[in-house]
Amino acid sequence: MVKKKRTLRIILLGFLSAALFLTGCRHSASPLNPPERTEEKAEDSGGGRDREEASGEASGKENKDGNLFFGSDLSDSGEEDDSGIVIQGPDLPPDGQRYDEWKGFHYTKETSFPVRTYWAVGSFDGRSGAAAGLYQNPEHIEDGVLEIVDAKAEPVGGEMELRSGGYVDITIETRWTGTMNFTTDDEFNTFGTHISWGDNEVLPCDAYTGTSLLNYSGEGSENDSINIGEAYDTGMVESDITWNNRTYRLFAKSDKRNASFGETSYRYAGSSVSVTEPGAVETTYTLRVPADYDGMVLAIDKDITDEKADHIDDRAEFLPSSDTYADILTTDTGVRQTADDYYFVRVSDLLEIFRSRNNT
Repeated sequence: MVKKKRTLRIILLGFLSAALFLTGCRHSASPLNPPERTEEKAEDSGGGRDREEASGEASGKENKDGNLFFGSDLSDSGEEDDSGIVIQGPDLPPDGQRYDEWKGFHYTKETSFPVRTYWAVGSFDGRSGAAAGLYQNPEHIEDGVLEIVDAKAEPVGGEMELRSGGYVDITIETRWTGTMNFTTDDEFNTFGTHISWGDNEVLPCDAYTGTSLLNYSGEGSENDSINIGEAYDTGMVESDITWNNRTYRLFAKSDKRNASFGETSYRYAGSSVSVTEPGAVETTYTLRVPADYDGMVLAIDKDITDEKADHIDDRAEFLPSSDTYADILTTDTGVRQTADDYYFVRVSDLLEIFRSRNNT
């Protein structure tokens, strides 16, 4: 199961009304007329389609007991929200040992990763997919791909400040894609249908302490969602990391966009229909770190199908959740995973890879 979840939803208005979820949102829609059945594959223009994404915001800041405060993002002045709730700090490795060595991280220089995730289909009249005669096939998203498409760095405030011990802004672009397919024995069952799913997010973390740098809280309200083509920005989140008697102040933010503008396809066999809907999520991560800090790592959960029951129900409705664990290998529900459950990529390796690619 992956931390810091959001849910995506797609709503297809027309003959089909489907919905795709990144983590948690609710929406209603009215079906329109069925499309003409003149072709085996029907194209959706996207004009009557909403895709929504629930969101949250967080900031992690250590207190004197080593815990992290979990609350709203920090303002530019550096003030934090006193109403934040306390989250549990990461597991502590033995003295003198790095977290990534202790837990056995295996680093890769790949930039494209096969991933598996959950999804569900439901009806806006409150029925589950099965009760509405809609059957998922396959049960999970089996063709998911998380791709890191770019990475670059530039000094904050120019080269002179960088030379005097300044900060560097690192920008990383990612794209998640996958498809969902369901079948029904009666094409009219697809009226008022929605699909929800969770994407496999990229999780920035510190290699020395295992601290996850972005934790989100999902409230499950309409105000926490964004429509198709829109984005949610967490704001800059601040964390203090201490290693070898030195404290590094790290900043992280993500700007996530529900980019599911794919072509819906329909295959007919008599009165039965098979519907395939592609989903896409584009995210920009901004990491602001000291120029001499080299511990930034990206963690990607390979398979989050086991978290379905914690995030969406059998009606494809969002279940609110919040992540109160700063440990990168501990899920938002407190399940402890191992390093084998993740892909790990050093940000320093990514910068070198894309520097080479962009110079050729």
